[in-house]
Amino acid sequence: MKNLVSSNTGKMKAKKPVILRGSESRLYTAVCPFVYIFRIFGVAPYEFADDTLVPSCGNAIFSFVWIFGYSYIIYGVLTGFYHVDRGSLLLGHTETVKTVFNFLVSLMDIFIALYYRLTFTKIWNSIQDYDEKIRELGYARSERRAGIFVWSALVVAFVMILFIHRLGMFAFVQSWWDNVSYLLVYIGTAISIVKFSSILLLLADRFQQLNQIAINNIPVKPRWINIVPVVNAKTIERLHDDLMVMGEALVSMYSWSLMAWVINLSFHLVFNLYFVIDWILKPGNAWALVFCLLSWTVAFTAQLILLHYSCDWASTEASKMAYIMLSWKRWLYTRDRGLIVETSLHLKMRRLDFTAAGCFDVNLPLLRSITATLTTYLVILLQFSETPQ
Repeated sequence: MKNLVSSNTGKMKAKKPVILRGSESRLYTAVCPFVYIFRIFGVAPYEFADDTLVPSCGNAIFSFVWIFGYSYIIYGVLTGFYHVDRGSLLLGHTETVKTVFNFLVSLMDIFIALYYRLTFTKIWNSIQDYDEKIRELGYARSERRAGIFVWSALVVAFVMILFIHRLGMFAFVQSWWDNVSYLLVYIGTAISIVKFSSILLLLADRFQQLNQIAINNIPVKPRWINIVPVVNAKTIERLHDDLMVMGEALVSMYSWSLMAWVINLSFHLVFNLYFVIDWILKPGNAWALVFCLLSWTVAFTAQLILLHYSCDWASTEASKMAYIMLSWKRWLYTRDRGLIVETSLHLKMRRLDFTAAGCFDVNLPLLRSITATLTTYLVILLQFSETPQ
């Protein structure tokens, strides 16, 4: 009797439905640590109503709190800069411009999150709809890679922030509150970059899975000539179109943000490296300052790489479908030469490029160009460096 009960219980557990939508879904469970952090920092004014993500006026309160909070922090930081003799006009002016520009970027990120909150919820709900369609085809997602990325990023970010915080207090002889308040504005901009990159990585992962599904269903061997694929070409094209619509919505939302993030990170990197090299070459400077700026440089570099990699991966995976469908339709023509095969030209012409305000595409080749440009400017700055006053 006990064996029968345990057997029935095991069957009931095995038949437990997989939740694909809402706060109990695999996707949300994997990324929920990020969601809580985004919400606290005011860039996630959303909530679940049943199994649908909707804009939230309650969570938008965090956004307005941080608008006033960042303004108060920047006022205190700039006031502190005014009373500090940095020994160099270049250092003083550069630090002020860097801080103010980063503050403006953080405010822009919050306003964009508020303005486009309805669009973002539609993107998330579309991802949930896509996952349901994929599961019905027999390709359920586990979201294991998303969970690993989230927790790995949290651990790395916590260690990096703690390291920068302790070095900053020691190198610049700051109080705990002065250092934390200065850090908070930079953490805010970094969180916005991580939010955008994370949703883009989720999208790129789905493009990659769909490409693999399409490849697996192309009967390329002659002995399969009369076998009909499990997933047909029309279904693949419809799913690809769903993902493209999500990607194009993200491009529309974050076009100006991409421009601001790239300029902000590049500006901080080149001047951080300038002061690091300048202080190393000049005797009598504290090594704590050098290590502090080097830690900041690592943090900015990591954000820049994450931003470019996520954009490049999504764009690359989205563009592969045209070539995959070309192979598929070539098989259809081989199977029935009298069949009229539709062209795949529309898939090749419809590209998913993440542009910065329409000026340039954000991808890995751009990262190489940025590195070369920053190196050039760094050499120029070192040649015309000022002597301490």
